[in-house]
Amino acid sequence: MKRYSTLLWSDRPDAPVARGDYDTERIATLAELGPISDWSPPSLTVDGTPTDYLANELGIRLCSAKLRDLIERARADADELQWLGAVVHDESGSRIDYFVPHFPSTPDVLDPGETLITSDGSTVVRPAISLARAGSHVVFSYSRFGVAVVVAAELRRAIVAAGCTGVYFGNIRQV
Repeated sequence: MKRYSTLLWSDRPDAPVARGDYDTERIATLAELGPISDWSPPSLTVDGTPTDYLANELGIRLCSAKLRDLIERARADADELQWLGAVVHDESGSRIDYFVPHFPSTPDVLDPGETLITSDGSTVVRPAISLARAGSHVVFSYSRFGVAVVVAAELRRAIVAAGCTGVYFGNIRQV
């Protein structure tokens, strides 16, 4: 069975952060299930050197082309993932294309007996991935809210081996 980690932004205090105008409608669109057909790419600016997984004030996932390509090569047929555009401008004003991974569906991978969810069912407080339910998944999100991304061990190794920057891996309970 596969083992999983969460993909997080770097926890270094000096990690660069991209800034942009918060658009409530755009952020709400990312929380909707299903493919997104009407997307307006956000424009952000970063002080410092942009990382492959770029933390930002909008609270969206921002992946460089390098990280996107690694994920695309590793993902399984069961993984449903759509890439949306974003633009990041660095300190010199140069434009860099970034990509926002959108998960049109959330697979049923959480163990119902071990996962803690709010009483209204809207938020996963403490996830527990069921290895049996996760099956062949390599990259997925278990919640349509927030930025939770779960990656299988083989994708984690590929990201580390490629030297992707701005990435931190967190533990996630697995049963």
